[in-house]
Amino acid sequence: MDLEKKRKKMLCKGRGKGEGKVEVESSFSICDLPDAILQLIISSLPTKEAIRTSILSKRWEHLWRDISKIELEEGELEERRQFMQFVTRLLVTCNCSSVKKFSLSCIVGEDANLVNEWLSGFINPKIEELSLQFEEIPEPLVFPDQLFTCATLTEFKLDMQHVLKLPSSVHFRCLRTLTLSNIIFSDTYSTQRLFSGCPALEDLSLIDCNLKNVEVFCIYSPLLRRIYIRENEDDMLDEDDDDDTGGLNVTNSCKVLIVGTNLKSFAYHGDCMNEYFLVHSTLVIDASIQVQVPPECYWDRDNTWEIDSGNFTFRLLKMLPNVEKLSMSETSIMALSRTTSLLGQLPLFCNLAELVLDPLSSIELSYAALLTLLRNSPCLQVIEFQGGLSLAKGDANCVFDPLPVCFSTTLKMIEINGITGKKDELFAIKILLQAASVLDKLRISCYWFSFDLDDRRIGLKRTKELCKQILNYPEVGLTRVKGGKSAHFIWNRFFQVDISDFLAPKEEKAAAFGMPRLLFRLLGKALWSRGLLKKRKKHRKGERKVESSFSICDLPDVILQLIISSLPTKEAIQTSILSKRWKHLWRDISKIELKEGKPEERQQFMHFVARLLVACNCSTLEKFSLTCNVDKDASRVNEWLCGFINPKIQELCLRLYGIEEPLVFPDQLFTCATLTNFELDMQHVFNLPSSVHFQCLRTLTLSNIIFPDSSSAQQLFCGCPALEDLSLINCNLKNVQAVCICSPLLRRIYIQENKDDMLYDIGDFTFRFLKMLPNVEKLSVSRDSIEALSGTTSFLKLPLFCNIAELDLNLGMPIKLFNEYEELQTLLRNSPCLRVLRFQGGVSLVKDDANCKFDPFPVCFSTTLKAMEISGITGKEGLFAIKILLQLVASSISVG
Repeated sequence: MDLEKKRKKMLCKGRGKGEGKVEVESSFSICDLPDAILQLIISSLPTKEAIRTSILSKRWEHLWRDISKIELEEGELEERRQFMQFVTRLLVTCNCSSVKKFSLSCIVGEDANLVNEWLSGFINPKIEELSLQFEEIPEPLVFPDQLFTCATLTEFKLDMQHVLKLPSSVHFRCLRTLTLSNIIFSDTYSTQRLFSGCPALEDLSLIDCNLKNVEVFCIYSPLLRRIYIRENEDDMLDEDDDDDTGGLNVTNSCKVLIVGTNLKSFAYHGDCMNEYFLVHSTLVIDASIQVQVPPECYWDRDNTWEIDSGNFTFRLLKMLPNVEKLSMSETSIMALSRTTSLLGQLPLFCNLAELVLDPLSSIELSYAALLTLLRNSPCLQVIEFQGGLSLAKGDANCVFDPLPVCFSTTLKMIEINGITGKKDELFAIKILLQAASVLDKLRISCYWFSFDLDDRRIGLKRTKELCKQILNYPEVGLTRVKGGKSAHFIWNRFFQVDISDFLAPKEEKAAAFGMPRLLFRLLGKALWSRGLLKKRKKHRKGERKVESSFSICDLPDVILQLIISSLPTKEAIQTSILSKRWKHLWRDISKIELKEGKPEERQQFMHFVARLLVACNCSTLEKFSLTCNVDKDASRVNEWLCGFINPKIQELCLRLYGIEEPLVFPDQLFTCATLTNFELDMQHVFNLPSSVHFQCLRTLTLSNIIFPDSSSAQQLFCGCPALEDLSLINCNLKNVQAVCICSPLLRRIYIQENKDDMLYDIGDFTFRFLKMLPNVEKLSVSRDSIEALSGTTSFLKLPLFCNIAELDLNLGMPIKLFNEYEELQTLLRNSPCLRVLRFQGGVSLVKDDANCKFDPFPVCFSTTLKAMEISGITGKEGLFAIKILLQLVASSISVG
């Protein structure tokens, strides 16, 4: 049936003088659509309505039978018999092989055999989405075996308060989303078999599942990105319910190991029934820990339960060092506060930007765990008290002592919900505002019915009074708002105070001065506080505008030290001659770069560094670089290393040459929690201490290092859990038998080693590397690699590089097409999706060899190859080779 019919036009004669042409379009009916389109439309309807379309016409009578989605939900109890009959007739009538999405929600009761028939009928081998919710199950249900080996199932939801019996083989090849609710796992073996059979799992939810019969199991999927766990003891079956549980023994807690190499989100809501361990969880950026009070402890919270819950919360936080958004319940904070001995061991949450606290209950601002969490979050930007907050006046002195760093640097927004106007609440808000010196926005949700349930007008009036009271607090940043011009009030819902408009001059001008955004904001605040920045007055016509002068000396010391730190070290020191004020400013610079010059200047350099070590404040250093010849001055260099390297160093670069005896590095270097970039170049043995743990190290470059043994090399690489970039340049591994480089965040590795006397076959070496890179997208190969590969028959076994799109041939000299390097032709044939080909050394071809061709012809030459780049073209042979290549390539390409 042609859907694009030409529109028919007909001319109609008008009446009287107004004759004209009228266009009449032919009508188009939904019946003109093909059956496949109509079945898609019908499948989008609820199942009963889809079946009702059969009465429209004879053509529609059987269309609904091939629908791809069926949703069945039992209604009222008195309609149960009709529902059972309806589903049974539907099973017989419809074409179940076409069903891709199936949902069933019902009470099983005494009809377990009938439900088993439905499951066997509706669940086909091509099902994609399956949702099953069963209640009142007296005996185990029988799922078809084909379900657990289904290759098309991508989403599976199962909710039933009964034992889940699994077949001997479980393999969900494409399953991405798995939600299990109220499931009772029978034993450890079957549970492990289920989670091991989901290699593509991305989203996992375990809701009130009973794990008391399971001792331990591991959840591992390389693609797992989100996991949600909820366990409430009162929602699970009691131990006495042996009939429903099949007589299971529900007495033990379970240990769950979660290996999340790609895990981004982790949420736990429950009462600490089982133990959870996160391995390789450094990628988790969104976490929620909502510990709840068990039913038996709700009215009598004994100290034992609080300590156990506190330990549970501490273990989870310890495994989430790089979280960016964290949600916690009031119970979690309260329980963690009871474990005072563990608070000092909480990690530093350097990436935490948003902290959300319990939406169900108010939280005490004086909780020790909350204060420790704030102090360990130096980059915190947003705090949300979703259930409100309070603080007794007697606890005010010890709240912010010491003050969390984020309150004076990064905290921009505080949100408080559910304020009722109590004294403890208002006092807590006042203390927060006094402490948050860089706050931009305060948002408070204040409901009128919290003040007066009966009269809305009285409630709104008291809400306004509360807002004005908060705005008038003395000694807070909000006092700079005059007349409330920058405040935005929405009285019936919440009020919001925005002080970001006070920062002047505007940040858009920062680009003109070449300043970073944060530096410009600090500059604006400094000028405002000194009264140097004022609003421009409007001038009458004819009046002369007079602008006040501004000097760099008006900047505060902190800003000047940032500017000085951006200069080379010697120039930074030379600023001390500008004035008395500048005399000592350079001593607190954050960056020092020292590089030895000519040999005749060596003595001056050594004296300069020794004096610098005494004069500057090394505790403020964040970046340190040293390049020099050690020779016979190893003891002096050791003093420099111990002096300049502090526990807060962030970037360290050491290039040390002419080493005659081992250097001594300070032990604090190898446990530095702030070091992110470490570059070491020295042709000597690298001796390591007993403990190596670079918590935040992301980039590591080692050049010419000699590793003493296997254990020290392994100790070094195991101590870098956050490593992203690794370079090993001409390192000596003769004393190392084997070493494993394992980091879940490792994204790039570069290895360079030059050795004249090769102890292995280069061809086999190259082949092994290519064999391990089947999914490579960009490949660069040298001429030596190709020549070595040609010396072995292994190149015939090269894998198929289906993803390779860009191939660089660094040949160094022109290659003769068709005659040289059969392994190169094999590489081209095994790259069917190649889009870019580069000959870095050029190509050549003698006219006598023009009849030779690629045999067989590479597929990419006639399908995907779009660009070819040839450098170093020389002579007629090079031009002739290009001509032949262009004739071979069927698709359009560009030549560079």
